[in-house]
Amino acid sequence: MFEKPQFLADVRQMPPGSKINWSKSASDYQLKNKQGNVPRNGGQVLLEFARANGVAVDGFNPDKNVSGRGSFCRIRVPIKKITVDNHINLSVSELQDELDKHEY
Repeated sequence: MFEKPQFLADVRQMPPGSKINWSKSASDYQLKNKQGNVPRNGGQVLLEFARANGVAVDGFNPDKNVSGRGSFCRIRVPIKKITVDNHINLSVSELQDELDKHEY
């Protein structure tokens, strides 16, 4: 059974700037889904639960903040591809591997 009061008390005692592994906390505090397993997004569930109960979660994990926005935002870069004859897509790394195989 999820230990809500214990979790909230522990999180409120942590000083700002502390590093919290939300996913690990989900298993530590026995967060379970309907099937009785720790949910895959257990860290997100705990984060939102803490936020909904008035905990300033933006102060935790300062190394994850991007440009002062208070949340971690991973910048996703698309794979570079070259289209040949409008129907063959090759990633640049695959093309480079093919070129390296042949000597000119």
